[in-house]
Amino acid sequence: MTIEQSEPFSSLNKAIAVVVFLVLLLRQRVVLVPAGSLVTGVPAKIKRKLSEEERKKLKGWAEKYLVVAKAHREKLAARRPGPPA
Repeated sequence: MTIEQSEPFSSLNKAIAVVVFLVLLLRQRVVLVPAGSLVTGVPAKIKRKLSEEERKKLKGWAEKYLVVAKAHREKLAARRPGPPA
């Protein structure tokens, strides 16, 4: 499974972006973050651009997270009766 094939990741990514935007908006510090940037801290600050190697590693971790999340979801569903969560 890849990030592009995963609808839940897409929805999660959008939800996180909305939450971050709302928090920044409430603090009246809306900042547009360029793609491929490292952002840290509270309040968030853009630290630097990520290298291509770093971006590839992050994508790999995200794909691994999707596989692990699916395995946990299936394990939980097997132990619990009723409709899937």
